[in-house]
Amino acid sequence: MLVDNRKHIRKFLVNELTPECENKEFYKFDVMVRNKDDRSNTYIKNHKGSFLLHSWLISTVEQYDKYIDEMTALCDATGARLYMTLDRKSTQSMAIQLADYANDLLKSMVRKNTLSTKNIFNVMNSLTSKKELSVHNSRKLLFDIDTDNWDEVEDLVDILMPISHAETGTVYILPSPNGWHIVTNRFNRDFISITNENIDVKENALTIVYFNKEEEVENE
Repeated sequence: MLVDNRKHIRKFLVNELTPECENKEFYKFDVMVRNKDDRSNTYIKNHKGSFLLHSWLISTVEQYDKYIDEMTALCDATGARLYMTLDRKSTQSMAIQLADYANDLLKSMVRKNTLSTKNIFNVMNSLTSKKELSVHNSRKLLFDIDTDNWDEVEDLVDILMPISHAETGTVYILPSPNGWHIVTNRFNRDFISITNENIDVKENALTIVYFNKEEEVENE
Protein backbone atom coordinates (compact mmCIF):
# COMPACT_ATOMS: atom_id res chain seq x y z
CA MET A 1 0.00 0.00 0.00
CA LEU A 2 1.31 3.44 -0.94
CA VAL A 3 -0.24 6.69 0.25
CA ASP A 4 1.81 9.64 -0.98
CA ASN A 5 0.32 13.08 -0.28
CA ARG A 6 3.62 14.98 -0.28
CA LYS A 7 2.71 17.19 -3.25
CA HIS A 8 -0.80 17.80 -1.91
CA ILE A 9 0.58 18.80 1.48
CA ARG A 10 3.09 21.14 -0.10
CA LYS A 11 0.23 22.92 -1.89
CA PHE A 12 -1.63 23.04 1.43
CA LEU A 13 1.38 24.69 3.10
CA VAL A 14 1.83 27.16 0.24
CA ASN A 15 -1.78 28.26 0.78
CA GLU A 16 -1.75 28.21 4.58
CA LEU A 17 1.72 29.51 5.55
CA THR A 18 2.55 33.19 5.06
CA PRO A 19 6.00 34.76 5.53
CA GLU A 20 4.76 36.14 8.85
CA CYS A 21 4.31 32.59 10.17
CA GLU A 22 8.05 31.84 10.29
CA ASN A 23 9.02 30.92 13.87
CA LYS A 24 5.65 32.24 15.10
CA GLU A 25 3.31 29.50 13.88
CA PHE A 26 3.93 25.91 12.80
CA TYR A 27 2.54 22.60 11.64
CA LYS A 28 3.66 19.47 13.44
CA PHE A 29 4.78 16.40 11.47
CA ASP A 30 5.01 13.02 13.24
CA VAL A 31 6.56 9.76 12.08
CA MET A 32 4.56 7.10 13.89
CA VAL A 33 4.43 3.29 13.85
CA ARG A 34 0.86 2.03 14.23
CA ASN A 35 -0.17 -1.29 15.75
CA LYS A 36 -2.61 -1.86 12.88
CA ASP A 37 0.36 -1.96 10.48
CA ASP A 38 2.28 -4.62 12.45
CA ARG A 39 0.02 -6.53 14.84
CA SER A 40 2.80 -8.98 15.67
CA ASN A 41 4.94 -6.29 17.33
CA THR A 42 4.53 -6.71 21.10
CA TYR A 43 6.50 -3.54 21.84
CA ILE A 44 4.07 -1.38 19.87
CA LYS A 45 1.09 -3.08 21.53
CA ASN A 46 2.54 -2.09 24.90
CA HIS A 47 2.49 1.56 23.75
CA LYS A 48 -1.28 1.72 23.36
CA GLY A 49 -1.28 0.87 19.70
CA SER A 50 1.29 3.34 18.39
CA PHE A 51 4.85 4.50 18.86
CA LEU A 52 6.17 7.96 17.97
CA LEU A 53 9.60 7.90 16.34
CA HIS A 54 10.28 11.57 15.58
CA SER A 55 8.59 14.96 15.17
CA TRP A 56 9.29 18.13 13.20
CA LEU A 57 7.81 21.62 13.71
CA ILE A 58 7.49 23.25 10.28
CA SER A 59 6.82 26.98 9.91
CA THR A 60 7.85 27.60 6.27
CA VAL A 61 7.51 25.81 2.94
CA GLU A 62 11.30 25.91 2.70
CA GLN A 63 11.58 23.94 5.92
CA TYR A 64 9.14 21.39 4.54
CA ASP A 65 11.22 21.03 1.38
CA LYS A 66 14.37 20.63 3.49
CA TYR A 67 13.06 17.89 5.78
CA ILE A 68 10.45 15.95 3.78
CA ASP A 69 13.02 13.49 2.35
CA GLU A 70 14.29 12.82 5.87
CA MET A 71 10.75 12.20 7.08
CA THR A 72 9.90 9.75 4.31
CA ALA A 73 13.26 7.98 4.56
CA LEU A 74 12.50 7.23 8.22
CA CYS A 75 9.06 5.93 7.21
CA ASP A 76 10.55 3.65 4.55
CA ALA A 77 13.15 2.31 6.97
CA THR A 78 10.66 1.48 9.74
CA GLY A 79 7.28 0.93 8.04
CA ALA A 80 5.95 4.00 9.84
CA ARG A 81 3.38 6.59 8.76
CA LEU A 82 3.99 10.32 8.40
CA TYR A 83 1.19 12.50 9.81
CA MET A 84 0.72 16.25 10.15
CA THR A 85 -1.54 18.45 12.27
CA LEU A 86 -4.15 20.24 10.17
CA ASP A 87 -4.48 23.08 12.67
CA ARG A 88 -1.60 25.54 12.58
CA LYS A 89 -0.16 26.03 16.08
CA SER A 90 1.06 29.16 17.87
CA THR A 91 4.65 29.23 19.09
CA GLN A 92 3.78 31.90 21.65
CA SER A 93 0.90 29.85 23.06
CA MET A 94 3.18 26.83 23.24
CA ALA A 95 5.82 28.81 25.16
CA ILE A 96 3.22 30.07 27.65
CA GLN A 97 1.84 26.57 28.25
CA LEU A 98 5.36 25.19 28.52
CA ALA A 99 6.18 27.76 31.21
CA ASP A 100 2.97 26.88 33.08
CA TYR A 101 3.78 23.18 32.84
CA ALA A 102 7.34 23.71 34.08
CA ASN A 103 6.02 25.70 37.03
CA ASP A 104 3.51 22.98 37.94
CA LEU A 105 6.22 20.35 37.58
CA LEU A 106 8.52 22.24 39.91
CA LYS A 107 5.76 22.61 42.52
CA SER A 108 5.06 18.87 42.30
CA MET A 109 8.74 18.08 42.73
CA VAL A 110 8.99 20.25 45.82
CA ARG A 111 5.78 18.86 47.31
CA LYS A 112 6.45 15.18 46.61
CA ASN A 113 10.24 15.27 46.31
CA THR A 114 9.88 13.36 43.03
CA LEU A 115 10.26 14.24 39.38
CA SER A 116 9.23 12.11 36.41
CA THR A 117 11.81 12.14 33.65
CA LYS A 118 9.23 10.46 31.39
CA ASN A 119 6.84 13.40 31.82
CA ILE A 120 9.61 15.85 30.99
CA PHE A 121 10.52 13.90 27.87
CA ASN A 122 6.89 13.68 26.69
CA VAL A 123 5.89 17.28 27.42
CA MET A 124 6.84 18.79 24.04
CA ASN A 125 5.04 16.08 22.07
CA SER A 126 1.92 16.54 24.16
CA LEU A 127 1.91 20.34 24.08
CA THR A 128 2.54 20.74 20.36
CA SER A 129 -0.61 18.75 19.52
CA LYS A 130 -3.05 20.46 21.89
CA LYS A 131 -6.11 22.16 20.42
CA GLU A 132 -5.54 25.14 22.73
CA LEU A 133 -2.48 26.02 20.62
CA SER A 134 -4.43 26.16 17.36
CA VAL A 135 -4.39 29.53 15.61
CA HIS A 136 -8.04 30.53 15.39
CA ASN A 137 -8.24 31.32 11.67
CA SER A 138 -6.29 28.18 10.75
CA ARG A 139 -8.55 25.61 12.41
CA LYS A 140 -9.70 22.81 10.12
CA LEU A 141 -12.38 20.16 9.92
CA LEU A 142 -11.41 16.73 8.62
CA PHE A 143 -14.12 14.62 7.02
CA ASP A 144 -12.74 11.08 7.16
CA ILE A 145 -14.63 8.93 4.66
CA ASP A 146 -13.84 5.23 4.55
CA THR A 147 -14.81 4.21 1.03
CA ASP A 148 -13.33 3.39 -2.35
CA ASN A 149 -16.52 4.64 -4.02
CA TRP A 150 -15.65 7.96 -5.65
CA ASP A 151 -19.34 8.84 -5.99
CA GLU A 152 -19.60 9.05 -2.19
CA VAL A 153 -16.61 11.39 -2.11
CA GLU A 154 -18.15 13.61 -4.80
CA ASP A 155 -21.46 13.70 -2.90
CA LEU A 156 -19.63 14.97 0.20
CA VAL A 157 -17.65 17.56 -1.77
CA ASP A 158 -20.89 18.79 -3.38
CA ILE A 159 -22.27 19.40 0.12
CA LEU A 160 -19.15 21.23 1.28
CA MET A 161 -18.39 23.31 -1.81
CA PRO A 162 -21.18 25.92 -1.42
CA ILE A 163 -20.12 26.49 2.17
CA SER A 164 -16.50 26.52 1.05
CA HIS A 165 -17.01 29.43 -1.31
CA ALA A 166 -18.83 31.38 1.40
CA GLU A 167 -16.84 30.51 4.50
CA THR A 168 -14.15 27.89 4.34
CA GLY A 169 -11.83 28.69 1.44
CA THR A 170 -10.14 25.78 -0.29
CA VAL A 171 -11.42 22.22 0.06
CA TYR A 172 -8.53 19.74 0.14
CA ILE A 173 -9.07 16.13 -0.98
CA LEU A 174 -6.39 13.72 0.26
CA PRO A 175 -6.16 9.93 -0.18
CA SER A 176 -5.98 7.91 3.05
CA PRO A 177 -5.24 4.21 3.67
CA ASN A 178 -8.97 3.42 3.95
CA GLY A 179 -10.51 6.06 1.73
CA TRP A 180 -10.25 9.85 1.69
CA HIS A 181 -9.66 12.85 3.94
CA ILE A 182 -11.68 15.92 2.95
CA VAL A 183 -10.33 19.05 4.69
CA THR A 184 -12.01 22.44 5.06
CA ASN A 185 -11.72 25.41 7.38
CA ARG A 186 -13.79 25.12 10.55
CA PHE A 187 -17.44 26.14 10.18
CA ASN A 188 -20.77 25.69 11.93
CA ARG A 189 -21.82 22.12 11.13
CA ASP A 190 -25.46 23.00 11.73
CA PHE A 191 -25.34 24.30 8.14
CA ILE A 192 -25.01 20.80 6.70
CA SER A 193 -26.63 17.40 7.05
CA ILE A 194 -24.48 14.30 6.57
CA THR A 195 -26.19 10.93 6.80
CA ASN A 196 -23.39 8.74 5.41
CA GLU A 197 -22.29 6.43 8.24
CA ASN A 198 -18.87 6.02 6.61
CA ILE A 199 -18.00 9.66 7.38
CA ASP A 200 -16.35 10.70 10.64
CA VAL A 201 -15.87 14.44 11.29
CA LYS A 202 -12.82 15.42 13.36
CA GLU A 203 -11.45 18.64 14.86
CA ASN A 204 -7.77 19.30 15.66
CA ALA A 205 -7.08 16.29 13.49
CA LEU A 206 -4.08 14.64 11.88
CA THR A 207 -3.94 13.72 8.21
CA ILE A 208 -1.60 11.24 6.61
CA VAL A 209 1.21 12.57 4.45
CA TYR A 210 3.07 9.39 3.53
CA PHE A 211 2.85 5.65 4.08
CA ASN A 212 4.61 2.98 2.06
CA LYS A 213 4.05 -0.54 3.29
CA GLU A 214 4.75 -3.59 1.16
CA GLU A 215 1.83 -5.98 1.00
CA GLU A 216 2.56 -9.31 2.63
CA VAL A 217 2.39 -12.24 0.21
CA GLU A 218 1.26 -15.53 1.66
CA ASN A 219 3.39 -18.56 0.82
CA GLU A 220 1.55 -20.94 -1.45
